Amino acid sequence: MRTLVRSRELGPAHDGEGITIGFVVAEFHRELAADMLARAQDRAKQARCKLGPVLRIAGTFDAPLPCEWLLEQDAVDAVVCIGAVVKGETMHDEVITHSTAQTLQALALEYDKPIGLAITGPGMTMEQAQERVDAGAHAVDAVLRVIEAWRELND
Repeated sequence: MRTLVRSRELGPAHDGEGITIGFVVAEFHRELAADMLARAQDRAKQARCKLGPVLRIAGTFDAPLPCEWLLEQDAVDAVVCIGAVVKGETMHDEVITHSTAQTLQALALEYDKPIGLAITGPGMTMEQAQERVDAGAHAVDAVLRVIEAWRELND
């Protein structure tokens, strides 16, 4: 059987010195979200980032508003949104992940700050969600690469 798991090793951490990352964590799958957050924060520490506020919410659909609150903070340079959307019996998982991702992308453009998308799904099983717990760490890398690109353009 073909697996959908993306096996991607973490490379060396980007230099995040002077960067503060805030976190929004959807806790619908609490243990999974806690593991994803821990890995994201570990990755941020490896990159020498400062850990900003952690806002815990019920589900991924709720993420855009607290993400906006963090983006409004001058001390926060980037936000990582963490959550897992597991497939149910309807297409609800697809609606939630797509609308949330679009809204988060619009916020990043509006506030001119990167948002790392560590919301896994749609269409995945709980087993697949557990195999993707490194999504938070990858999202930290993603926001650092965006900041790096901005610095290269403006240096």
